[in-house]
Amino acid sequence: MNTFPSKQNANGGVPVWDPLVRIFHWSLVGFFMLAWLTEDELQGLHQWSGYAVAGLVGFRVIWGLIGTRHARFSDFVRGPREIRAYLKTLLTRHPRHYLGHNPAGGAMVVLMLVGLSALTLTGMMLAAADGSGPWSVPGSAAFPSTMSRRCTSSSPT
Repeated sequence: MNTFPSKQNANGGVPVWDPLVRIFHWSLVGFFMLAWLTEDELQGLHQWSGYAVAGLVGFRVIWGLIGTRHARFSDFVRGPREIRAYLKTLLTRHPRHYLGHNPAGGAMVVLMLVGLSALTLTGMMLAAADGSGPWSVPGSAAFPSTMSRRCTSSSPT
């Protein structure tokens, strides 16, 4: 359990997130906002921003398994019973304090990672259906079937 107190740094704060987690957090914010802002006008930039979000989510899942103490999912992901108990303490106005994410925050992290995974996955599937992106195949919109027949057929006599 990661409850207070803990070591304080020179500024009186308690260091929790390692530099990689901090870079992940702000990169995710930046790329998600860029993807959201470019959705209608700049499709190429939108797609690359989505790929960056997918890569960041993949990194965070790996870092959640092997990273530093507070970055690991085992430090803040709790079961439904503990989440419910924590939410009940919010009503008493005396919730238990945690270093890092509380049980409800841990659930939010899991839901956000699952949601971002689904969002980027469906985005790549839509791009593939339009013939672009890493999953596009010959015969799709960007590679018409007439083009594939021309590439494989012998020259006319």
